[in-house]
Amino acid sequence: MVMGLQGRPWNDCQGAEKSALRARFDHIKKTAQATHTIAKGRTPMDAALADIGVIRSNQPTSSRPAKK
Repeated sequence: MVMGLQGRPWNDCQGAEKSALRARFDHIKKTAQATHTIAKGRTPMDAALADIGVIRSNQPTSSRPAKK
């Protein structure tokens, strides 16, 4: 996103700039995951979708159907 706001292609940065952007991204990602996880490891989006009935709250996260 930083590169796009500067009008530069995503693969334009190298060296120290690339390392600094990667460290910044990792920190943002870690912070977001820590703050946006609620009960049962669900994100606020999952909770909202369950509240309005789009997904079941006890729906498994795997895409494989359960064995009978």
